[in-house]
Amino acid sequence: MKLGLFTDPHYSTKELACKTRRPSLSYGKIREAMEHFVSENVDAVICLGDLVDDCGSREENVEAIKRITDLIRSFDIPFYCMMGNHDYQNFTREEFNEYTKGAYPPFSLEIGESLLILLDCNYRKCGRIYAPGDVDWKDTRLPEDQLSKMRELIV
Repeated sequence: MKLGLFTDPHYSTKELACKTRRPSLSYGKIREAMEHFVSENVDAVICLGDLVDDCGSREENVEAIKRITDLIRSFDIPFYCMMGNHDYQNFTREEFNEYTKGAYPPFSLEIGESLLILLDCNYRKCGRIYAPGDVDWKDTRLPEDQLSKMRELIV
C-alpha cells in the first residue's frame, strides 16, 4: 500500500491569515502534491485535517471547500479527509461530508492487505463534539466510543 498524505493546507481565498500564513497559495501546493502522488502511483490520498480555513463569509467558505475538493478529486485517486479544528470552525461533520463528497471519521478502510483506522478527536473533554463557532483546539479528546471501536478492530 502506498499513501499520499498531506496536512493543514488551510486553503481559503484570503491572501494573508494569522500575519504569516498565505492560505490562497494552498491551491497550487495541493495541485503539485496531487501531481506527485499520481507520479508515485499512490493507492489513496488522505488529508490529515484543516483542509480549509475561514474565507470571511459562509458563501465563500462553501465555495472554497468545493473548489479545493474538486481539484483533489479531479486526479481520480481515492481521497479521504480527516476534519481538523479549522474545518469544524466552518462546517458541521455532515456539511463537510457533503462538500468533500466523502465520509467523516470514525471509520476504517482496507487498502490491499492494510487496515486504516481513521478517528476524530475533535471533541471537548466533556464529550461534546466541536461545532461551528464552538472550537477550542486546547480542549480536545478522543471519545471512548472511538477508542473502543479501535480496540475491537486491532484485536
